[in-house]
Amino acid sequence: MIATAQVVGFHAWPTAPAEVSYLADRHRHVFTFKCGVAVSGHDREIEFHILKREVLEALAVGWPRTNGEFDFDNNSCEHLAAWLDCSLRSRCHINASWIEVWEDNENGARLEFR
Repeated sequence: MIATAQVVGFHAWPTAPAEVSYLADRHRHVFTFKCGVAVSGHDREIEFHILKREVLEALAVGWPRTNGEFDFDNNSCEHLAAWLDCSLRSRCHINASWIEVWEDNENGARLEFR
């Protein structure tokens, strides 16, 4: 089962290599969070609408916002995926199988969990 949530946010990569040095500056993306949870049957243990809501609530509690736009500071997609996994486990006991975080639905990262 997969839930997807999108938010507008900003981040930076202060140690970006010279050839992509523009990433060191704070910049905007539409971040897409995709969260996969293993289910054991055809009647889901968790509804994907609920999972999406939990993802959005975790982000709202965990990250500052200005005018509805998130400030992810210097965190990469990988950092955000790991953070979301920890948040879902501790807040609502949801154990994701994997989490993806995409920038503008173009580039992203996937972390898998056991």
